[in-house]
Amino acid sequence: RGCAFCTYSTREEADAAIQALHNSRQLAANLNNLQVKYAEGETQRLEAKLFVGMVPKTATEQDLFAVFDRFGVIEELIILRQGPSNASRGCAFLKFRTRESAERAIAEVNGRFRMEGSLQPLVVKFADTERSRERKRMTQLGLMGMPGMGVPYGV
Repeated sequence: RGCAFCTYSTREEADAAIQALHNSRQLAANLNNLQVKYAEGETQRLEAKLFVGMVPKTATEQDLFAVFDRFGVIEELIILRQGPSNASRGCAFLKFRTRESAERAIAEVNGRFRMEGSLQPLVVKFADTERSRERKRMTQLGLMGMPGMGVPYGV
């Protein structure tokens, strides 16, 4: 079929190989450029982006950082805001460097930790991927399980 799989020790090594090799050369008996990318579903497996709900409207990025930085290196932290007033929407996204850090944060914070100014504990879960958002849209439209319209129910 003209394909192969490689396993790297770290995500950084895999990213470097993709950067260096994708579309960079042709193999002898092939007219197409070499395609180097993550296997389907692999990026979702590695993803470490979390949704955080029930964030007090008065909380700052620094407040959330103080809650989550003990679990690992935070690469991105954004409180969702709306309108010209820049008011908090009461939720945030944060991305850890590793999935293990994200898993620990979920286990220790989700439903267990209440920030000052909130009556409810934080809701912490993996953020939806584009693929899962598409599946939800198709399910809502009643298209899942129809031929050519996504993965059948129960799969």
